[in-house]
Amino acid sequence: MDPRVLVVMMICGTFAFCACLAFVAHRRGSGNRPNEPAGELQEDVTTLREELEGVRREVADLAERVDFAERLLAKQRDAERIAPPKS
Repeated sequence: MDPRVLVVMMICGTFAFCACLAFVAHRRGSGNRPNEPAGELQEDVTTLREELEGVRREVADLAERVDFAERLLAKQRDAERIAPPKS
């Protein structure tokens, strides 16, 4: 094989390899899914944040209810301990 053909093939192969690497790096760096536009992703993120805030509010409400129930139970137990013995 002619050395000039071998050199041209090596240069073309190197160019193709670099082009593939650049394409993969660009695809990973963009952060977008291939078939989903950025606007839809932003809407999904906004929706998820709103749902997360709703869940946080619900958890805070439940925590308040548990605290209230614990206080009531503690008062009831304290009253039973302090009450004079029944005879």
